[in-house]
Amino acid sequence: MGWLHKNRYIGLLLILIGVVINKWTLQPFAADGDVDSWSGVLLLFLFQMPAIFAGAVFLAKSPYFNRQFFLWLNPALLVISTTFSVALTEVALRYVLGFIPAPRAYIGEFENRYSRNFVTDVSTGWRMRANIEFRWIVDGRSTTYRANKQGFRGDSDFSETASHKTIILVGDSFTFGAGVELEETFGALMKNLLEDGVTVYNFAMPGFGLDQMWMSVKHQALPMKPTLIIVAFVDEDLDRSLTAYRHVEGFNKPIFEIENGVLRPQNGGDKPHGLIRYFETHSAVWNLLRKFFSPRAYGVPFGDWWRRNEAIFKAMIEDSWSSDCHIIFVRLPMKTPREFLNLRRLMTSQGANFLDLGTSKMRPSYEIHFRDDGHMNEAGHKFVAELLVDWIRRNLPKWAVQRN
Repeated sequence: MGWLHKNRYIGLLLILIGVVINKWTLQPFAADGDVDSWSGVLLLFLFQMPAIFAGAVFLAKSPYFNRQFFLWLNPALLVISTTFSVALTEVALRYVLGFIPAPRAYIGEFENRYSRNFVTDVSTGWRMRANIEFRWIVDGRSTTYRANKQGFRGDSDFSETASHKTIILVGDSFTFGAGVELEETFGALMKNLLEDGVTVYNFAMPGFGLDQMWMSVKHQALPMKPTLIIVAFVDEDLDRSLTAYRHVEGFNKPIFEIENGVLRPQNGGDKPHGLIRYFETHSAVWNLLRKFFSPRAYGVPFGDWWRRNEAIFKAMIEDSWSSDCHIIFVRLPMKTPREFLNLRRLMTSQGANFLDLGTSKMRPSYEIHFRDDGHMNEAGHKFVAELLVDWIRRNLPKWAVQRN
């Protein structure tokens, strides 16, 4: 009889848990602060019904329940315990570790937010407001950012006829120069190190993903007929190719799908339905697992993360070659260096110029990043500029004359 009473207590507890777990009690755990009606139905089937049903099994007194349901009672309890373990992990990730994922966005799901410093760009997603000047503080250091009339960081406007030796930089906030003054960026330093008559334009924007860099190469850089395009990126930029909206910047961005081996713009029909979309939107565990498995493609070519970015790299190579323009891909140094063998193999197979500064063997002995922010400091920009100028002198011999 003691065993029976114990099972009754367990049954009552499970039923109580099933009643408590609902769309209103789980509302705070939603990544976007909302659990819609359809998500409430999923909660009913994934959490409430299993818990209540298991509780009813424990409360059952009749021999029929004891005999007939015993065979599948343990599997049911395994499913329920797994569900609760995942739920506890979700709580720990959010409230103990502070990991609250931004939901992966699909085309047309979000509206652009107003920004004082940036505006929408139809080709790349966003750019600086024309002729604006503002200040940001990075690691306690206040830095001035000034845009030319085209909306790019520079002390003068960009011209298609500025020079027969034009270098265009494409990238994210590292190349943009977050935390350093314009004259300290590696683009400005390169211009000073190269011969007279070389023009360097910086088309980089904070928050850009690799897909936006492709659009910048295609629609902004190549029309200016440069001699060299430098695509400078960090590994996080490859993650950004998987979403159509940047929550930090508040802008929609270009995003592409692979169909029959060809990149095409994402459309409304590409948005997944059912459990996958639910987990992408609401689950920290799901997003953490995705972040864990994506970098496995650093060594082995598999998964959507790698296939999509591989196609984008190939598209940039093809676009530049078809325009008779040199292009070099630069993997910038990050605070935590790591090998990216798969990317190296891709660049070799494509015959592309590639400078990998993200490995430990390329790391200098001095500090090249801000302590807390993670962006490159002025020493980091100088380090990159010197390596790029050295590459240019070795591979573009007509530019080998150094300025006095």
